[in-house]
Amino acid sequence: MGEPFYVVEVEDRRDVGLAGHDGASYVSPAQPADQALALVRILLGRRSACEIALGDGPWRLAIAGGSRVIRVHAARPDGQLTI
Repeated sequence: MGEPFYVVEVEDRRDVGLAGHDGASYVSPAQPADQALALVRILLGRRSACEIALGDGPWRLAIAGGSRVIRVHAARPDGQLTI
């Protein structure tokens, strides 16, 4: 069996009165661990190769008008989540 794959799930929750909408969500394509972690770093606003691990999440942070939650899930290369 090859290297494990992961999907990154992002949920932005916004205050409708401030942002004009209640947020958005995104699920990345299945990708290797190093790419999934790179995407998590970008979404967290951390440019450096800070020490984070796949098991550290979910990550939560404040964004303009609300909050962001980032989760990483194990997946098969075809994108199907593994349970």
